[in-house]
Amino acid sequence: MPTFRSLTARMTSLHVITILITATIIPLVLFYFMNVAVHTIHEQAMRDQAEWLASNLRRNPDGKLNLELPQNLKAIFSDDYGRYAYAVLDERGAPLLSPTAYAQGLFVSTSGNTIPSGYQVAKIGDKEIAGVSILKNIGDENLWIQVGEDLHHRDVVLDDVVAEFLQRVGWTAIPVLLLLATADILIVRNSMQPLLRASTKAARISPNRLEVRLPVHDVPNEILPLVTSINQALDRIENGFAHQREFIADTAHELRTPLAVLRARLETRADLLPTDELFRDVDVMSRVIGQLLDLAESDNILVHASDRADIYEVCADVAAHIAPLALAQDKSVALEASGTPVWVRGNAELLRRAVRNLSENALRHTPAGSTVELIVGSDATVTVLDRGDGVPVSQRDTIFQRFGVRDPYRTGGAGLGLSIVKRIAEIHQGSVTVDSRSGGGAQFTLHLVAFNDDGTASADNELTS
Repeated sequence: MPTFRSLTARMTSLHVITILITATIIPLVLFYFMNVAVHTIHEQAMRDQAEWLASNLRRNPDGKLNLELPQNLKAIFSDDYGRYAYAVLDERGAPLLSPTAYAQGLFVSTSGNTIPSGYQVAKIGDKEIAGVSILKNIGDENLWIQVGEDLHHRDVVLDDVVAEFLQRVGWTAIPVLLLLATADILIVRNSMQPLLRASTKAARISPNRLEVRLPVHDVPNEILPLVTSINQALDRIENGFAHQREFIADTAHELRTPLAVLRARLETRADLLPTDELFRDVDVMSRVIGQLLDLAESDNILVHASDRADIYEVCADVAAHIAPLALAQDKSVALEASGTPVWVRGNAELLRRAVRNLSENALRHTPAGSTVELIVGSDATVTVLDRGDGVPVSQRDTIFQRFGVRDPYRTGGAGLGLSIVKRIAEIHQGSVTVDSRSGGGAQFTLHLVAFNDDGTASADNELTS
């Protein structure tokens, strides 16, 4: 039997095979029992007629055997009717009385020495005679009374019923089988609905939504232990993630103070140490710690459907924040927007972190004398452009992974900035993409969900994580 990966297909196929076997066996069994019942009924009827014939046998004064039949029996045993036949034989099997067509008797043993008892079927000419032989004591002698019925006679229906039963039931079994198979598929599909609902629920589970659990109220008892074990495993995983986030946040907080003290000491010893490289290393470490804090906080913040933020104001704050850094590196920052609020669903502080990370990343990669551009679209998008080397197509997925930095010596980071942007975008049911900029450079676009005046998200802009 073929192996199906689908549980529904497997159960349905097994049930169909079972139904097919049952639909084949049941008619055969019914045919057998019906055939036995018909033969039993027919045998009893023939015995009754034989007893009736025996009660009407007489010896004439001359010793000749005579059968005195009532008028109704004469009619059915007549040669003209031709349905019933009889024969009377002595105890040794010699014929004594019978119609001419059955002068040798109806049922004769092949050995010629005995008369077969019980229900018998014999072929006599073009007739198929079925009947019985009974031994009766008539006067002072034992005689064999044989009575049979021509199964080919037009008035015989019992054997016709048996003969046509299997064929008729066979044709009937096909639509019944199809009906049962269809009902079986519907029953299996309906029975699998709780499991399908649990599967749909499980598909929503991700590192960002570990609070989701599989439903147990309508799960079949056979699957309930598995669902319960999965929920318990999810509890352990959620606790593990929580401990990991707490560890990252606590570690970042603990490292901030030593780094601040180290920077203060370097500033007091600026006359004795080559401080430029040391200050740069401290700044890198401070930025990494800040990103770790952002990462830990973003994993624990939920954005509600009613939260909204003006993405134009967010981008203006970020541009003002990084402008001094850009000027210090002989670079510039430009903000392109309509100047009117662009409301999006989300948390303003988280969105500010995402835009800041994109802007700082662009500022690190764009060469001196160029401009980092921030474009706020009316379709709830923020595009950040630089004039750096761009991002190869093969690396456009890995750069959003944690610690997936492409060039640590150039960027001076740990590869957390873009992963934070992606995480914040997912929290807001949005996304972040990267493309090549015309004329050279990279183009990062943050896609968000627009917030309408009536307090609902725009259907055209709504994305799912």
